[in-house]
Amino acid sequence: KEMVDMYHDEGGKLAMTHYCAMGNRPHMVLQSAGAGRIVLDMAPTPGIDAAKDAHMHGLTLEMPDANHLVEKWFSYEKGQPSSMTTFTFARVTP
Repeated sequence: KEMVDMYHDEGGKLAMTHYCAMGNRPHMVLQSAGAGRIVLDMAPTPGIDAAKDAHMHGLTLEMPDANHLVEKWFSYEKGQPSSMTTFTFARVTP
């Protein structure tokens, strides 16, 4: 049930593929970026019918300071938002 996200440049724009525990691979592209915040949203993805299939549809990355990262994952089901899951990470210094 591991998941991996691969970030890459796509024609000069940040893009990401989310290798999901649900068994699919949503492709997301940058929607907006600003001070401490990056928003990605799903682009057309082979193998996922966004109107029917359950999938992760968006990701917001928030960096409130140099030592914290907040990930907000948005899932869709039957073409509608179904939940948001938040992960908060903090840098640990020895």
